[in-house]
Amino acid sequence: MITYHSHIHNLAMSVSANAIALALSLADLDSQRTAPDYGEAVKETLPDLVRVSASLEEASSRRLAALPNDVSAPERGDHGLKRHLIWIRRRLDQGMPALCTKDAYDIADQDIPSVLERFERWYERHSSVHRDFYSRLRPLIESGQLNAALREAWVIFKSQTVEMFGISETLDGHNLAEELLGPTGPLVGFLPDGERMGYLNLFKGLYTLYRNPVAHNDVQPHPDEVDAVLILVNAALVKITRTRNESRCPS
Repeated sequence: MITYHSHIHNLAMSVSANAIALALSLADLDSQRTAPDYGEAVKETLPDLVRVSASLEEASSRRLAALPNDVSAPERGDHGLKRHLIWIRRRLDQGMPALCTKDAYDIADQDIPSVLERFERWYERHSSVHRDFYSRLRPLIESGQLNAALREAWVIFKSQTVEMFGISETLDGHNLAEELLGPTGPLVGFLPDGERMGYLNLFKGLYTLYRNPVAHNDVQPHPDEVDAVLILVNAALVKITRTRNESRCPS
């Protein structure tokens, strides 16, 4: 599933891969420094080094462009990366590639891990993940139990809505969705009617297409489908929880 989170990680890994490729080429060239024909080797290798360096800069630019506008410079953590890119370009332009070998290594070894760490902190502050989704589903997903994770998502949704609104525990599936989001449900007046009906139709469809098959059969859902369903169920549960909490706050 190509989510925004995974997209940023893929872009960062592309930067790292280009940096490693450049570092290895530079190290190989540097190992020939004492050879009589080292100067010729530099001239022969330099165009390829410039090409890889250009790919590295392009990958870095793509990663930076993919970040939202509200990500501040300190949160991006690109200072070290940009500095190393400048020195790599300068040393290659000077025909002294051996002097930028460490810069390429530092990008992969220090800059990218730092960039990803900062992104994770930013992402955690801006993403809405229901607490039970995170704590109960993460172990299942990390161990590859996607079927179990999908089943558990519906268990969490039902238990949370039953607890929040006092809905009967005997209700399930379409009946639960209708009781929660229907014209006489507890969310009438708190969610706009169009939005409430949208959630109602969404959950009826999700129950039919994704909940019932894994609940009643031993099927292995596709990872992309699991991602999509978990994102939708989580987003709806966060929305419902927030709406309920706001309705209980004194004006």
